[in-house]
Amino acid sequence: MLTGYILYQYSRLVLNPGPATGGDTGSHFWTLWSLVHHGISSGTLRPWNPGNMGGEPILLHYFPFSFLLMWVLALFVPIGMVFNLGTMLWAVFFPISMYACLRGMENRFPVPILGAAAGMLVLFNESYSMWGGTSSPRSRASSLTVMR
Repeated sequence: MLTGYILYQYSRLVLNPGPATGGDTGSHFWTLWSLVHHGISSGTLRPWNPGNMGGEPILLHYFPFSFLLMWVLALFVPIGMVFNLGTMLWAVFFPISMYACLRGMENRFPVPILGAAAGMLVLFNESYSMWGGTSSPRSRASSLTVMR
């Protein structure tokens, strides 16, 4: 019963139409917003970011695939909700990717499963949260502050 309540509360925050904020998460929302409103609609994947180091194209320092996936979802779902889902999606695919990678390297039975389990240890490690490799900064950003 407690698990159901926690999942309900967590999903209520992630599926909120307002974007998650906290830390530098707001600057990542601006990247998605400018890509949706100024980038693809005008035919470019790299609209100009005037506020960073005197100006540079967005997605210069970030891998664009997740933003492109969020852009496609933003055609059907409110952009804040898409951003919340997009920032949490990597935590779902990380262990699956570890398993697929180790299987692709032709490792036998216990190694891919152990690799995926070791990946889960990285996700739930709360030290070094500043580097962004853990799930705690994203979950804290989603659960503490949601713009309405």
